[in-house]
Amino acid sequence: MRCIHVIEATVDPGRMEDFIRTVQMWERDALAHPDGPEHHTVLIDGEDPSQVVLISQFEDEDKWRRFKGAELLGTLQAGVDTCCQVPTTNRSLLVYYAAGMTGPRAIFGEAPH
Repeated sequence: MRCIHVIEATVDPGRMEDFIRTVQMWERDALAHPDGPEHHTVLIDGEDPSQVVLISQFEDEDKWRRFKGAELLGTLQAGVDTCCQVPTTNRSLLVYYAAGMTGPRAIFGEAPH
């Protein structure tokens, strides 16, 4: 089953450039890691751009666990925390079901029936 890691943060005023630089440096290392995420996305709130959500998608739980053990997520969290006074939240989720224009992509972590 795919695993999604989510970090939600509020970037301090005047720190967005530092925040983006920190995230992009982390992305370079994370995406090059053999167990790294398939992709990484940064979302900002349309009404309050200081509110950000970082999403990293991993191919499966095993890759996620190995990547987590490599401490790269700790590096990202520490970097993000330097740009945010409000405590950040992070959690991991498993993809239960996904559908798109072409139909289901995953049902309970298995190929669609």
